[in-house]
Amino acid sequence: MFIDAGSWRQPGGDFSDFGKSENIRVYPGLGLRFIHKKIYNAIFRIDYGVGITPNATKGLVIGIGQYF
Repeated sequence: MFIDAGSWRQPGGDFSDFGKSENIRVYPGLGLRFIHKKIYNAIFRIDYGVGITPNATKGLVIGIGQYF
């Protein structure tokens, strides 16, 4: 389980865009991680998140490696 929260700046906008409530999104979700020992400990991940803030979306993410 995870909770991902963040904000963004509109293209060409000011840094104050980060603090505006319409640019903030919160996504709780569920994810799986698989570590492959023979491929230098590569991490394969499958995540599904659902937005709980206004105008948020939901979706599935499949990737290799960590975000951070």
